[in-house]
Amino acid sequence: RDPGLQRALALYRLELRTEALREWVWGVRERDEQFRLAAEARQQAPVRSLRARLGAADDAALQAIALAFGGHSAEARVLAEPALAWQREQQPLMSDYPLHHRSLALALLAVARSTPAKAKPLLAEAQAALDRLPAEWRAERKSRTLQGLIDDARRSAQ
Repeated sequence: RDPGLQRALALYRLELRTEALREWVWGVRERDEQFRLAAEARQQAPVRSLRARLGAADDAALQAIALAFGGHSAEARVLAEPALAWQREQQPLMSDYPLHHRSLALALLAVARSTPAKAKPLLAEAQAALDRLPAEWRAERKSRTLQGLIDDARRSAQ
């Protein structure tokens, strides 16, 4: 029903998760409780494949960023910290996988946004993960948007 949320869902279906996050944050700015419940439901959904688990970790990180922007740091940490823990657990197995580097950077950003006291080293690690991407991956819209979010967070952390 809500045009902003419809745009967010359309962007999500196109796998433009970062852009979808921005639309979602704007669309749910007045609906904190509904958003929290949706995030909890998504977290409890079973995930089967590695690719699906990677997507679920990205979704949790994006939801955490949205919650942190909304001033709900505690709820954001509940989503962000497990996503980052999973990404770090997978790092030895996926060290040459560019999608993992981008997902790791997203999870690090989510924890940095939800835990401002730890933001600087997490954002430096997120930047390093993004810097490991091949040039063609860094040029993609998703990577450029993520770079912008990291840059914004670094300015906020100063």
